[in-house]
Amino acid sequence: MLLDVLPTSAEDYFLPITVTLRGPLDTGTIPQAQDALRAARGPQARPELVVDVAAVTEVDSAGLAVLAGEAWHAQREGGTVRLRHASPALVRRLELAGWLNLFVLDGLQTPGPLYLVPQPRRRTWREETFVVPARLDLIPELRNRVVYFAAALGLANEELDDVRLAAGEAITNAYRHGCQGNANRHIGVRCTADPERLCIEVRDPGSGFDPWSLSLPDPMHLEPGGLGIHFMRMTMDRVEFEFRPGTTIVRLEKRLRHS
Repeated sequence: MLLDVLPTSAEDYFLPITVTLRGPLDTGTIPQAQDALRAARGPQARPELVVDVAAVTEVDSAGLAVLAGEAWHAQREGGTVRLRHASPALVRRLELAGWLNLFVLDGLQTPGPLYLVPQPRRRTWREETFVVPARLDLIPELRNRVVYFAAALGLANEELDDVRLAAGEAITNAYRHGCQGNANRHIGVRCTADPERLCIEVRDPGSGFDPWSLSLPDPMHLEPGGLGIHFMRMTMDRVEFEFRPGTTIVRLEKRLRHS
């Protein structure tokens, strides 16, 4: 992630300061984003902080929580966070999390490449399987492979973003919890589709957990995993968890609408 903080002096305290974020705002980059936002805020919170996200390419649940945490802190201090050039996907994800009202929105983006409508293909049985080492830098590639599979089925707009978000959260959870960031372990993803539905299975060597014990996290207390499962349930038609000895499987299903 690349980021810029517009420099100011002590005399400019009442003027807004701008932080420009670039690249992915996800599990791999949140420490940098947190440092930049906290540095911009300073020891005494400014009345307004502008966060320009025009060049942000991806935001997962951890990235959302960082933004929401900063906005929550600003509101508590009597200030605001102005989110500039947010994409429709980012606005929708904040809305799904219940955090949209923490921000002032400024200059929304028009829909970008994620919202381009692919040419639908005839729907027959399709299957693809991917297995990669549990490395943080491979999460975006694995997420994009699932998106390409879904786009080939004719999914677009919010439906395609639903798949991108839910699959990304399942893969990130597999990396963080099931593999515990150990590159000697592996994450497996199996995508299947028939004329009626898309199914995505994310497999890891974890010991399992109670998916109903996780609640929506407070933005000031990041607890990775809870928000991801919340997003899966909000965006997919069915979410199932299967636990076997030494294996956890998350199964995501999306019904395919007929043209």
